[in-house]
Amino acid sequence: MAYARVPVAPEMLRWAIDRSGRGYDAADKSFPQLRSWLSSEQHPTVKQFKEFAAWTRTPAPLMLLGAPPTISLPIADFRIGRGGPSAQPSPELIDTIHLCQLRQGWFEDYAEEFGIPGFQGQRFEPGISIEAAAARLRKELDYEVSDRQAVRTGADARVYLISAFEDLGGLVVVNGVVENNTSRPLDPDEFRGFTLNSDSSPLVFVNGADTKNGQVFSLAHEFAHVWRGDTGVSAEEITGHASNDVEKWCNRVAAEFLVPAADLRLQDVGTTTAEQDVQRLARRYGCSTLVVIIRLRELSVLDTQFLGELYIREQRRLAALVTGQSKGGDFHRNQPYRIGRRFGTHLFRDTAAGRTPFVEAMRLSSLGRHTLERYVTGDRAA
Repeated sequence: MAYARVPVAPEMLRWAIDRSGRGYDAADKSFPQLRSWLSSEQHPTVKQFKEFAAWTRTPAPLMLLGAPPTISLPIADFRIGRGGPSAQPSPELIDTIHLCQLRQGWFEDYAEEFGIPGFQGQRFEPGISIEAAAARLRKELDYEVSDRQAVRTGADARVYLISAFEDLGGLVVVNGVVENNTSRPLDPDEFRGFTLNSDSSPLVFVNGADTKNGQVFSLAHEFAHVWRGDTGVSAEEITGHASNDVEKWCNRVAAEFLVPAADLRLQDVGTTTAEQDVQRLARRYGCSTLVVIIRLRELSVLDTQFLGELYIREQRRLAALVTGQSKGGDFHRNQPYRIGRRFGTHLFRDTAAGRTPFVEAMRLSSLGRHTLERYVTGDRAA
């Protein structure tokens, strides 16, 4: 029996595999006929073509084009280094942006219908200085150094800052995978976060594949974008070596927000080892040791050459932590961050009231019906 075949060009098959990031070995294992397709000895059947499109997460119509299309981000690109602005955005990044846009749109409509006040932060005026911008963020987020007594770890700081931002009317999503699909991780070398600005409900997304302390810097960086009024994708670089002026400015604001220069200059350093000083200051400011080292070097508080060597050692230590950290974690503990705590609370409440249909709530929350029912009823331990 002859099967109908799809005349897809080998170049498009290669493009789909490259775009998927899953590799040729995995593709060859999943599709034993792949070599014959790539050599044009034969074309895939309709069924094989659909399966290949799904496996590579590529829209089937795109694969029938004569040449690979240029796929761009749906929002501005502020990235530097780590993949670079010229790199093709991954399907994982694009899908994550689209999902967050969907959630933000739902929440804006919901907030308007029920009279929920818009974002309360006082946006930056043009020409504001780095110091003044950071001071405003600390004040409005209640994150002065004196407010950080209860912040003992990066995880504590992350929870504190998320709560403070959402109390002002923002939305925060933290996830290291697409939706709940652990086979689709988000690469921190591609992006660290992005901001979807809005007068009523600005949304900040942070890549959860980074360390907790790294996520704290990403939150601070994205907050600077929010108060500026920016929408775009970031690859935060705490060293500040950004080619994009907007990104460079937000890096500097984030660093000053976390480690105020005026306070750092008052600290007693040099009486113990530099490593001990850095660890102590990281605890004081509730941020990464890397941020502390950068600030010490910028202000020439300690020997800059030694700090440079210490920075490299800390980079290696933290990279090992990321490599060794659990890729899964507790599903229900992760959900408030993956969905967004403020967004999820209102979505589940509206679904329980019967205004948002279950099918739509499943799409917005990335939860199956049974799991969603438990969240809507509050029976998460069942």
